[in-house]
Amino acid sequence: MTSNKQPWRIIKDKSGYQFSLCRTKGYEMANFDIQKNDLGIAMCHFELTANELGLNGRWEEKQRVNSPNGWEYIIMWPTNI
Repeated sequence: MTSNKQPWRIIKDKSGYQFSLCRTKGYEMANFDIQKNDLGIAMCHFELTANELGLNGRWEEKQRVNSPNGWEYIIMWPTNI
């Protein structure tokens, strides 16, 4: 099975960039979370680009982050550090 679902979503606000998953229903694999893998690739691309552009930040897990309905919050890249 190959596809390009791009399940990741990024919200930018005054505190930084919030990364979430917007899962595609019925797109699960038995022993592997392919959508988290896709998110990991997007995070890698974001971090490489941020470093290249001099965008200060680092990955942090925040508690109690508001996400739109149906989105699964994963991690934050705060820019006010």
